[in-house]
Amino acid sequence: MTVELKLFGDLKIKSPISEKRNGYPAISKSDLSKARTGKDLIKIHGINRAEIGHFFLNGKFAKLEDELRDGDSLTVFPRNMLMPCFY
Repeated sequence: MTVELKLFGDLKIKSPISEKRNGYPAISKSDLSKARTGKDLIKIHGINRAEIGHFFLNGKFAKLEDELRDGDSLTVFPRNMLMPCFY
């Protein structure tokens, strides 16, 4: 069972994910046996919680503590890309 992680901006640059194309997020597929929540997944990828601005689960604003399911897609934006409507 897998989940997809998409990283943007500074998170993409710092990411260990090898394929990084300009204008696209860094994308990684992760095994759910290693991560039960978004918090677990970002930890596995070496991302500090303080670096995260917005977190979306299947296209909807979410919490890092939300439980993941097979086939989920997580999109993570850094703090410097915060959208003003979420302040």
